Amino acid sequence: MSHASLCGSVMDESGFEKRQENVTWLTALCRQYSLVEVDRNIRIGTCTKMSTLNASLLLNMSFVRPEYFYISGFSGIPYVKYYFIFLFVTYFVAVFGNSFVLIMILSDRSLHVPKYMAIFNLALADFGETNALIPNLIKTFLFDSQYISYSACLVNMFFVFFFISVQSLTLVVLAYDRYIAIRLPLRYHAIVNNSLMSTALMGVWSFSTLVVTMMVSLITRLSFCRTNEVKSYFCDHGPIYTTACNDNTINSVMAKLWTVLFIYGPLIAVSVSYIGIFLELSKITTWEGRLKALKTCFCHMFLVGIFLVPILSTYIAALTFTLHPNARIINTSLSSAIPPMVNPIIYVLNTQEFRDFIIKELSRTISTSMSSTLLMNMSVVRPEYFYISGFSGIPYVKYYFIFLFVTYFVAVFGNSFVLFMILSDRSLHVPRYMGIFNLALADFGETNALIPNLMKTFLFDSQYISYSACLANMFFVFFFVSVQSLTLVVLAYDRYIAIRLPLRYHAIVNNSLMSTALMVVWSVCIVVVGAMVGGISRLSLCKTNEIKSYFCDHGPIYNNACNDNTMSSVMAKLWTALFLYFPLVAAEENSRRTTPDRTPQHGIMSTPNASPLQNLSFVRPEYFYISGFSDIPFTKYYFIALIFMYIVAVFGNSLVIFMICTERSLHIPKYIGIFNLALADFGETNALIPNLVKTFLFDSQYISYEACLANMFFVFLFSSAQPLTLVTLAFDRFVAICLPLRYHAIVSNSLMSAASMAVWSISSAVISTTVGLITRLSFCKTTVIKSYFCDHGPVYNMACNDNTMNSVMAKICTALFLYGPFIVIILSYLGILLALVIAVKVYQEWTSCTLSVYLRHNSSAPHAIDQAEGNSRRIRLTGIMSALNSSFQPNLSFVRPEYFYISGFSGIPFINYYFIALIFIYIVAVFGNSLVLFMICTERSLHIPKYIGIFNLALADFGETNALIPNLVKTFLFDSQYISYEACLANMFFVFLFTSVQAVTLVVLAYDRFVAICLPLRYHAIVSNSVMSAALVAVWSFTGVVISTTAEGNSRRIRLTGIMSALNSSFQPNLSFVRPEYFYISGFSGIPFINYYFIALIFIYIVAVFGNSLVLFMICTERSLHIPKYIGIFNLALADFGETNALIPNLVKTFLFDSQYISYEACLANMFFVFLFTSVQAVTLVVLAFDRFVAICLPLRYHAIVSNSVMSAALVAVWSFTGVVISTTVGLITRLSFCKTTVIKSYFCDHGPVFTMACNDNTINSVMASICTALFLYAPLILVILSYLGILLALTFNTVNHKTLLSVLTDLAITGTAWKWSESCLEGQHYQVAESDGRIIIMSTLDSSLFQNMSFVRPEYFYISGFSGIPFTKYYFVFLFFTYFVAVFGNSFVIFIILTDRSLHIPKYMGIFSLALADFGETNALIPNLMKTFLFDSQYISYEACLANMFFVFFFSNVQALTLVVLAYDRFVAICLPLRYHAIVSNSFMSAALMAVWSFCTALVGTTVGLITRLSLCKTNVVKSYFCDHGPIYTMACNDNTINSVMGKLCTFLFLYVPLIAVIISYLGILLALSRITTWSGRLKALRTCVSHLLVVGVFFLPAISTNIATLFFSIHPNARIINTSLSYAIPPMLNPVIYVLSTKEFKDFVLKMLKKRSQLLDTSGSLTWAASSMTTDEDDRHCTVQQQLSGISRN
Repeated sequence: MSHASLCGSVMDESGFEKRQENVTWLTALCRQYSLVEVDRNIRIGTCTKMSTLNASLLLNMSFVRPEYFYISGFSGIPYVKYYFIFLFVTYFVAVFGNSFVLIMILSDRSLHVPKYMAIFNLALADFGETNALIPNLIKTFLFDSQYISYSACLVNMFFVFFFISVQSLTLVVLAYDRYIAIRLPLRYHAIVNNSLMSTALMGVWSFSTLVVTMMVSLITRLSFCRTNEVKSYFCDHGPIYTTACNDNTINSVMAKLWTVLFIYGPLIAVSVSYIGIFLELSKITTWEGRLKALKTCFCHMFLVGIFLVPILSTYIAALTFTLHPNARIINTSLSSAIPPMVNPIIYVLNTQEFRDFIIKELSRTISTSMSSTLLMNMSVVRPEYFYISGFSGIPYVKYYFIFLFVTYFVAVFGNSFVLFMILSDRSLHVPRYMGIFNLALADFGETNALIPNLMKTFLFDSQYISYSACLANMFFVFFFVSVQSLTLVVLAYDRYIAIRLPLRYHAIVNNSLMSTALMVVWSVCIVVVGAMVGGISRLSLCKTNEIKSYFCDHGPIYNNACNDNTMSSVMAKLWTALFLYFPLVAAEENSRRTTPDRTPQHGIMSTPNASPLQNLSFVRPEYFYISGFSDIPFTKYYFIALIFMYIVAVFGNSLVIFMICTERSLHIPKYIGIFNLALADFGETNALIPNLVKTFLFDSQYISYEACLANMFFVFLFSSAQPLTLVTLAFDRFVAICLPLRYHAIVSNSLMSAASMAVWSISSAVISTTVGLITRLSFCKTTVIKSYFCDHGPVYNMACNDNTMNSVMAKICTALFLYGPFIVIILSYLGILLALVIAVKVYQEWTSCTLSVYLRHNSSAPHAIDQAEGNSRRIRLTGIMSALNSSFQPNLSFVRPEYFYISGFSGIPFINYYFIALIFIYIVAVFGNSLVLFMICTERSLHIPKYIGIFNLALADFGETNALIPNLVKTFLFDSQYISYEACLANMFFVFLFTSVQAVTLVVLAYDRFVAICLPLRYHAIVSNSVMSAALVAVWSFTGVVISTTAEGNSRRIRLTGIMSALNSSFQPNLSFVRPEYFYISGFSGIPFINYYFIALIFIYIVAVFGNSLVLFMICTERSLHIPKYIGIFNLALADFGETNALIPNLVKTFLFDSQYISYEACLANMFFVFLFTSVQAVTLVVLAFDRFVAICLPLRYHAIVSNSVMSAALVAVWSFTGVVISTTVGLITRLSFCKTTVIKSYFCDHGPVFTMACNDNTINSVMASICTALFLYAPLILVILSYLGILLALTFNTVNHKTLLSVLTDLAITGTAWKWSESCLEGQHYQVAESDGRIIIMSTLDSSLFQNMSFVRPEYFYISGFSGIPFTKYYFVFLFFTYFVAVFGNSFVIFIILTDRSLHIPKYMGIFSLALADFGETNALIPNLMKTFLFDSQYISYEACLANMFFVFFFSNVQALTLVVLAYDRFVAICLPLRYHAIVSNSFMSAALMAVWSFCTALVGTTVGLITRLSLCKTNVVKSYFCDHGPIYTMACNDNTINSVMGKLCTFLFLYVPLIAVIISYLGILLALSRITTWSGRLKALRTCVSHLLVVGVFFLPAISTNIATLFFSIHPNARIINTSLSYAIPPMLNPVIYVLSTKEFKDFVLKMLKKRSQLLDTSGSLTWAASSMTTDEDDRHCTVQQQLSGISRN
């Protein structure tokens, strides 16, 4: 071990238990090797971090004050690193909300009353506490910075406790205010006035300052020799003083005193005040008066509860029982962070004055913006469209689009491939490839910004582009070109350093520097191009609207302007210089200077990897020492002047900024410059003075290296912005005095804004470069900075290596930001003086510019430096080399777990009841979003852009709910916290996908609202259905690509040995708690001929599903049924549908496959859904009975009592209530231990037979069973009987209407039928266990159950080996993705057209609809799994998922085959029997045929796949196909698979050969019928209707038939077979919609009609815009013009 590492390791391990001799030896060793320098005044560590406590022991043996404290509050809490997201949201809401409250109270005079003065004080305290607490917490999470200096810790403690104390006492003041207002209302204004409130609040601040100052000051007398660890999330008073070695009694007393004064005291005072208020309220006679008086206290009561209750609960919990430190820290951090966030929300939402102020300001803003927009449009000529004439007149230019298409495809694919490779390969995460990534991103953006518009021009002859789209196109093209140019400069600099300085490459060019450079590139490009494009908007383009270029080029556009375009010309030349000539010169200079030095360098390694070993002389200090005010007498009193200056500067500049922001009359160029100057002053004050005050107050003259660079950057940035802003103000005054008539034409708001942006950009660029060059210096002379802050000159003069570049940059900055501005200002004022000599009113004009001269001559000379490299740290050579060696080692230990363990809710008490809330949220979210989707789909009036966005948002909400909550519910109900690797990635993908889509959709909706409010006349021209649809398609595509890339994985093959060992270890026998793996359903055992019962079950299932689906469909589509009664029937049918699917399929599976075993989790799920839907049926019948009761007994008041909203609310309550009760009932099963038997004596997982098998106490389950029976059986029955008794009485005393009586009898029949089933289902709740007849199965562990059944093998996973060994198969996913996109989009388009166009609701298109639906299903069943295989190398699939995949692929493929037969029959009848076509082939016939197709395929494919479950697969688990194919799987069986082979041949015969023969026979008949037609034109006309069908038949059948025929004659390589069959499955769903859309006249007519309708809407909106603009004439002319326009529109 080297001496340096020995020194560091021993120092880290040494504590206060070490003897002094060890410390002395340690220090001597470090001094010997020049690794640590200990001085009386300066202590700087240049090697490993020395323990500050040991150093302080050497210096002060009697008093120990640590240099740093270690905040360990959140250590050990799982997933706490994500807590900063919540903190950031809290911080943003709190700062914004409290600032909003402060601004409103300051600006609105009506709020200058005592109550709002106290609210202002509370908001100010909330603002202070938020800024004192949360930024430090965020810094801890983001930068892993848990160390805080001694002085900073005391400051943090003071401000946190101070603002909390102010909050507490302010709540007391508000309580007193409310007490007087309610107790003594007539004397309120005499007692509580502004002066009294001001005095009280001043007393609050003074008293809090006094107490907290004493409490914090007493910390300084303590000696900390135990530890420097603070067991809290901030510098808490209690954890700090308890670590002291000396007497801390006075600190303990102060802590208790603070708790009494600011926690218990305020709580008692508030409680007493509210007791008085409630006593006074009890004297008011009416409840309205009481509530009116109490309503004024609601806000205050909320605030008191939010502030005091969490703190008191923590204290009480700590007194009652031992509280875990993590729980205490989480609770107290939330109680500190949440109140400042919630307080402004409560006041804004619950206070009428705040709401009125917001509404008033919004209305004023909207009206002003609309009026200003109208005024602007009156004077500026802005064409609605431009004409792109770039390629006109060029011969053969129409073929140019082929080259463009190839270019576009290669560019997009190539750059996407580069981006993907750099993202996915960690070895490319180095500076060079970060630059290449940025270049590829810019290339990708430029390609998409330029070529699609060019292709649109060639393909559709569309050379017109709207004004807004033109500016957007200009911005993005120039922006990405600019980014490309500057990125090439950055890459040239990277190569220059790599070749010129190879040994120092990694020290100079690192990831953080490259990231900063690229961020600067994007920022500069945005600023410059934004200013350049924004300057176009001020031009009046009245010459022509023709652009002589191939896109919206900047030069040809501004040359069309009528007004002055000098600024645009200057910006064009500036852009050319910045992004063309400058990058070219920089790249040439770098290439010239990168010529390698030919001088031999003996003994020096030239590789970059060796540079850390060789560059031993590079020294970067951990701290600097600021010695500016040393030895100056009486300098300690200087901080008083600093504090006074700071308060005046901050308050004054804030006042200036606020006044200019809020007062619209000041929104002129002059005050924009003053605003910029005030902003720079404000920034400089905050960057400089607080550090000086800290130096004086806490004698803290040390500053870290990173903080020093940051301080240098911000001080010089704001100092540089000040003189440049003074130059702009001097120019403003020069133009205003010398050229007053042209002032508004030259100096406008846009020009001043652009100048201000240029000021900040130039200052940022120059200062960033200047400060960044500091990082290349090695500081070995001293660390003492002879200045009062981190000044540039004193810092770079301390360097040992060459600092010429730094000196040059200092001189450049001095020239740019000191002498240059001074000379320009002098010249401008000389011009002003000359103008004033000539002018008449010399005195008045002189006084208007005196202030600027005074400020210039009295401002201190700004220094020239800036920009700190972010978060630079000390270079530890040993750590770097070890990291390099470890990162470049072969990755032999790559571990990918088979399962992950989700531990999110572990350890939280009573968390198992959380699933009730989750189920409620899930039901409400799914039902609500489904309702929104249904309403927007069915209501044509909602097919507008806004609701298209809302539809997309609801779809994303629906997806996120289903992706997240079911897994959480599964975790709670079944204690299933394990998730497989692949399922985890899938879950991650969908959750982040839908969340991202939500976020971006909200941006799209915000843009929609922005255009609707700010540009109402142009709304329909900008935001159309096609634009919104395109935006949302882009949202899904972009988020899908980003999230797919993020969730990338490389799954490995599962090793069965590891799985078995994991199973054996994870399923050890639980001797104290028994949970069976399976239950045995013995309901139908022993009943004769029971095996034929499944026929009745299948019949019942088909009738129930079809009938209830028909009811649901009819009620949904028929508007006349949207009334309360049918809403209830809809709910009843929905419950029937759910119950049928929850019960009968399991019974059918029992009969067909003799599968009477059901897993524990599946049993609970089955129990839940059966009882849920049964309970919903019962309560829905009560609701329907009430509906009939009101309709018959109170017919005149029926519509007032029972409305759609009332019925909907009642049914939502039904689902919510039953969901909660049944969830609780089923959830309580999970606490039972089943050791008696696993035989359930029922036909499903009945609640009663299950809980009676438990060994432990099941009393609560029995009680819940009784409650459910009472709630969902007897109570509904009694209520229904009572309602019908009332109905019978009403019918007895009134004339009986036969319709009324018929409706009553119908409802009674429904009720009786449902009740019989409900009773039979729910009576199992009182099931009592009888004596078993010897068929009890004793529980056994998993190991024993596995060994008992040695003759039946069912693999947990299959391995899909289809594409293994095929070369270049990894690129096949590109083709699959393209196929998938075209198939999904095309079939969705066909489905949408047929659904929306009523003229296509005929038999032929019903068949096409079925075919498109089957294509859509097959595509989604097959291709996503294949893409998952390629992208994530996930070739394993579970047994259950394999069977599901097999079923859906074969099912949809077979539906396609039979649908083609149905379509062939349709064409046969249409051509052979045309006169009888409508009589034979009707909509009902086609519907029945298609239903038969789907039912037949379901039955046959379900049987085929179901027979796989009887096989014992012991040969292998490798499936030699590209999906779960039937043949390769059943051939792996050890037992008899004859029936599977027969079913495979039967399916091939029925779904391949029979359909093909039937289609051939039908077309033979068609050809015979065509031969009877005499003319060829008639034959072709008839045959043309069959072309699309023939193409689809050929695409579907020929590949499959050719493969089968080829296998009969010769041997086909497995790879060839797999490729052929995969293409034959993937291509037809892609080509079918293309064929139908291109070959079917109706589809083409529909598309043309939609496009024509859109063009008419655009023409109509254009006419309306012209009509609105013509309204500037007198009243008569305007009236005539509008009448003519409207008549023209009506004729169109």
